[in-house]
Amino acid sequence: PVDESSVDVVFLIFCLSAIEPELFPSALKNLHASMKPGGLLCFRDYGKFDMTMLRFSPSQWRGGMTFQRGDGTLSSFFEVSEAERMFQE
Repeated sequence: PVDESSVDVVFLIFCLSAIEPELFPSALKNLHASMKPGGLLCFRDYGKFDMTMLRFSPSQWRGGMTFQRGDGTLSSFFEVSEAERMFQE
């Protein structure tokens, strides 16, 4: 566990896409709670319709913009507007 308001910078690089979409709000809420006021969050993840998404077969589709890899891990794909909305909520 991380203490509340104790983190200056969070790097969220290809992390959010790897969890169940229903968990996005609680994950972001927990990250926000751990950050100091004025803290910085750096986000990089998959974009909707990038080559990684286009390589998935229809059988790997889990719904929405989420796919399951052969090893069972998830990959969700985001539009900029969707990411902005999630981080503002």
